[in-house]
Amino acid sequence: EVTVEGGGAHPDMRATLELQQDGTKVSGQFTSPHSGAQTVAGEYKDGTLSFAFTTTDGHTISFSATLRDADTLSGYMSTPGGDLKWTGTRAKSGR
Repeated sequence: EVTVEGGGAHPDMRATLELQQDGTKVSGQFTSPHSGAQTVAGEYKDGTLSFAFTTTDGHTISFSATLRDADTLSGYMSTPGGDLKWTGTRAKSGR
């Protein structure tokens, strides 16, 4: 589960992020009420995750985060409207 902080102007948004890792490359899907399901690609290296997707109207949304503990990432989502904080928590097994 991913939470993107609205930054005051907008409410916080919950989303899901499903990633597969092959070496340092990551790929998967980011799904939110705002963007729907988006295919993402990026990299996980030295405790830092970065990935991005391009919206149907041509805007690039990019994410960067660092590993806080075994199950939590936190960082920033960069959009044409500015940067927003986000955190991601690994889903518990069996969900």
